Amino acid sequence: MHHEWRTDCGAYGMSITKNVWDSIKRECIKSINNEIGGILIGYYTNENRIAVVCEATPPPKDSQQGRTWFWRGITGLRSLLLERWDQKQRTYYVGEWHYHPAKVIEPSIADLRQMESISRSKRYYCNEPILIIVGKEGKTDTPVRAFVFPRDQKRIEFGKV
Repeated sequence: MHHEWRTDCGAYGMSITKNVWDSIKRECIKSINNEIGGILIGYYTNENRIAVVCEATPPPKDSQQGRTWFWRGITGLRSLLLERWDQKQRTYYVGEWHYHPAKVIEPSIADLRQMESISRSKRYYCNEPILIIVGKEGKTDTPVRAFVFPRDQKRIEFGKV
């Protein structure tokens, strides 16, 4: 089972497996009332229109978090990404995921700056990074918003298909 997302303009899509979604939700539950996050690993389809997210990492050990902030560390990410790159099904960095422990979720100024910086960075090799923000689970649903940050363009929000 996949969660499918598409931008209104139709230029960008994202597909996330149930296993990836479940791993993100487990990390959110463990963090209780603190923000948390990690990176998204995957690949793009041949026509580069759909990002297929195959893995969501837990926060690296050097990450720091608080009730209303999160700083993603880097420990172990380089070796993990090199390992994924060398696999038969090559995967690589495609974005970030964050947990904001609230019912209404908005990307923070720090989130927006980070993603815009990543889209321009030669170190990430990711011109269109994705950001998934998960909110606090409610009785009937879990609020989620997802965005793509094309280099030198305004962010575009995904909608569930």
